[in-house]
Amino acid sequence: MEGFDADVNRVDIAREYSYMRRVTAMVSAAAVVLWAATAFAQGAAAFSGKWTVEMPAGAAAGAAGGGGGARGAGGGGGGRGGPGGGSAGFNCGMTCDIVATATSIKVSRAQGDATVTWTCTLDGKDCTNEQPGRGGAAPTQVVSSAKMDGNKIVITRKADMNGTAVVLTQTLAIEGGKLTVTSTSNAPEAQPRTQTYTKG
Repeated sequence: MEGFDADVNRVDIAREYSYMRRVTAMVSAAAVVLWAATAFAQGAAAFSGKWTVEMPAGAAAGAAGGGGGARGAGGGGGGRGGPGGGSAGFNCGMTCDIVATATSIKVSRAQGDATVTWTCTLDGKDCTNEQPGRGGAAPTQVVSSAKMDGNKIVITRKADMNGTAVVLTQTLAIEGGKLTVTSTSNAPEAQPRTQTYTKG
């Protein structure tokens, strides 16, 4: 009987050890998921706040618009050539308010007496926003997508430029407490453009 009891005890100990290993593995996996979700949310939240464009020395204050991005590729959120870049959808203009969470981003800015808002989820799915028309023209629908890439937000829009498919990309990053918006495009002769915003 003593030998039998010893064998039973060894089996019980082995089962308990195996169970504890499984529990430890599950707890560790849950901790990793929670840490990743928290880090993701904190990374997105860094973009939230009121941002004001940094104008280059000697630049006219009225130059801020939404174009940026590729030359001739069209403005996804404002005028061509201004800082901030609106080609892929994001347009901060001279100043804007951003609310970013782990799942979405919302950008609000004043345009005349109206407030223009652009929103998109951060899961890479298409988002449709209304772009105000120029000179009294009817507004148009702009489709873009956004996602977190590490600690950056990448916004992408596909456009048609005289029959040529063009991909417009804006990368938002926090560098030294400032917001940088880098606009790029695969359009011919397009040059990257970077605009910087300060918080507050």
